[in-house]
Amino acid sequence: GVRIAAPCDTLLIKRNQIRRCGLAGILTHPGAEVLHLAIEDNVIADIPGTPDGIGAAGISLAAVLEGQARGNSIRNVGANAPEGALVAGIAMQGIGAVAIEGNSIYLIAPGAQGQGWGVLVRPPFFQLALAGNRIDGVAVRSDEPTLWKAIEIGAPGDVEDILNRGDAGKDDFTGATVTLPGFGAAELGYAVV
Repeated sequence: GVRIAAPCDTLLIKRNQIRRCGLAGILTHPGAEVLHLAIEDNVIADIPGTPDGIGAAGISLAAVLEGQARGNSIRNVGANAPEGALVAGIAMQGIGAVAIEGNSIYLIAPGAQGQGWGVLVRPPFFQLALAGNRIDGVAVRSDEPTLWKAIEIGAPGDVEDILNRGDAGKDDFTGATVTLPGFGAAELGYAVV
């Protein structure tokens, strides 16, 4: 996969086929700060997850000031993730202004042993736009309940909790504390879905 581990001004990840990576197809490592990131027209498939229970993601981003994830095809993520693992097609935290548009996200957490999201965004974030994504959890329908969610953007208590603590927050997905380049904790924003 693609691992972003150093601070970057502008980064374009476009038209790649990324397959059979353990943890993530595209991942920002804790400590990397990216001013502008464009992830477009990639095929990310067969990201099984690791047996240690961390989980898996097609795209996992933290500490990105602005950018977009557009036109990506993300499929079959977290098939081998153990019980209790967190699995997402796209997971983000600590973002400024990011658009998630026109992506095809399907077969996320197909074993349903862990928690799964098509798109998961955790605070802090300033502006988020979600539009035109096609999200489907599993290929076979069942009447059995699952922990799978198509889209989750923070939680009502998340923003209040972060503002009361006055820090950048704890990332439930990666276990890393992130800061948003150029913004303080009081400058959290909104999502347009």
